[in-house]
Amino acid sequence: MIRNKNTKEKFALLIGFVLILLVAAITFFRPHFGKKQTEVVIESADEERQYSVISARELQQKIISGEKVKIIDIRMWDDFQREHIVDSISVPFKDLSQSDIGMDNSETVVVIGKDDAEHAQAVKIIESQNYTKVFVLTEGVSGWIANGGQVISLGDPNSFIDQSKLTYVSSEDLKSVIDNNYPIYILDVRDQRQFSEGHISGASNIPLNELEKRRGELSIAKEILVYGETELQGFQAGIMLNGLNFHAVNVLSGGFASWKEKGFEIVQ
Repeated sequence: MIRNKNTKEKFALLIGFVLILLVAAITFFRPHFGKKQTEVVIESADEERQYSVISARELQQKIISGEKVKIIDIRMWDDFQREHIVDSISVPFKDLSQSDIGMDNSETVVVIGKDDAEHAQAVKIIESQNYTKVFVLTEGVSGWIANGGQVISLGDPNSFIDQSKLTYVSSEDLKSVIDNNYPIYILDVRDQRQFSEGHISGASNIPLNELEKRRGELSIAKEILVYGETELQGFQAGIMLNGLNFHAVNVLSGGFASWKEKGFEIVQ
């Protein structure tokens, strides 16, 4: 009986040991099984995709290295105006086939759109114009922002965060600044016709829709006072300048309309 009992105990211990080894083996090899399965899924997705992709980090590295890159934003104009990557070009998808993007064919083209179907068609259209290095930005503008990429926005006047980026100056305070020759750059963002008809003394004119591409005319080291016809236009210019790394930006309260109402000097 004792021998039988010992035999049973040894058999039970052996079974237990085998089970422990089995559990340990499954635990060890499970991550490798999972990884292999994930790779197969990703590979399958890439095979279905009919275009090449580039990540936000890879695009940033290309730009930093000085490589010639053109970013084509094929979203609707309103979406582009609301927020877009600095120096990107707006060519709405519906206009793409009739548009000449005006680039050297050797340049890298990066497309930003809204879905896979639109991306695939846009890439085909651009490649048909003999561009060979065409990519789609993964995760679009949101992915670019998540990776610290720079974007341009007209802002939201009801947003506390956007309003906190700017300082407002009254017409009276601006007059005092001018009278006392305070070193400030006065920027008029109205159109050229409005500017030529009359503007604040000492102001320079860069229309709002040209501000991004002409930002090199401004000094980051100098304080800026910006105004439009209305306070809203000045606010939009201020937010755009902030996105372009101009952080010492003031906005004229009430815009140029307020300045005129006060009867202050207007020059031509």
